[in-house]
Amino acid sequence: MKPLAGKTAVVTGSGRGLGKRIAWSIAEDGAQVIINYLKNRNEAEKTVGDMRAAGLLCHLVQADMRRESDVRRLLGKAVNTTGRIDILINAVGDFAEKPLLETDVLLWRQMLDSNLVSAFLACKAVVPIMQKQKWGRIVNIGLASAASIHAYRDITPYAVAKTGVLILTQSLARQLAEDGITVNCVSPGVMRDGSLPPTISEEEIPMQRWGTADDLMAAIRFLIGEEAGYVSGSNILVSGAWGV
Repeated sequence: MKPLAGKTAVVTGSGRGLGKRIAWSIAEDGAQVIINYLKNRNEAEKTVGDMRAAGLLCHLVQADMRRESDVRRLLGKAVNTTGRIDILINAVGDFAEKPLLETDVLLWRQMLDSNLVSAFLACKAVVPIMQKQKWGRIVNIGLASAASIHAYRDITPYAVAKTGVLILTQSLARQLAEDGITVNCVSPGVMRDGSLPPTISEEEIPMQRWGTADDLMAAIRFLIGEEAGYVSGSNILVSGAWGV
């Protein structure tokens, strides 16, 4: 039997990029997966079509994860369709590279809303569902270098948001420790399989290569499994020692 057979996973921002690769891998492990997208319906529909052609179980739901009403609608459709939600992967999040003193308040808010507010809203809405089941796995996607305080010239609001994701993760883990729900963070470094091409050369990474979706999934697969039931509040860096 596949390890996630009978379980339902919601993967935000999974119509393309790393979110798509995460969703595909979780479905290959036997779970029904809710594919979420914001605007690019054609690409999201292609993702669902390809997954279904491969015999995988998935459902497509459009939702703006920055809006509480959309988040609740997405989770409600997931429960109505599959009967439960066992796994939440918060993979949605915009990225921008711009010098701090050239960053306007709209870009600042965009980075915080898409990366941090979206994770907060999804976690808050899914917790009551998981509490009723007395089982749940929440994995937030962070940033390797955000695990400690750094100065940033070009990605300040993004890094601030990802540091907030780590604080959110640890705070929830403590509050949900008695409910059978684990909350962890997986923090990638420079990834080859993202929606945008890497802006750092492989030579600048200690392991001399960019990360892949398979690298990221190795950590996620462990955290959402039964064997990780005592692992909560952790932050696993998947970065080839970049950002340490």
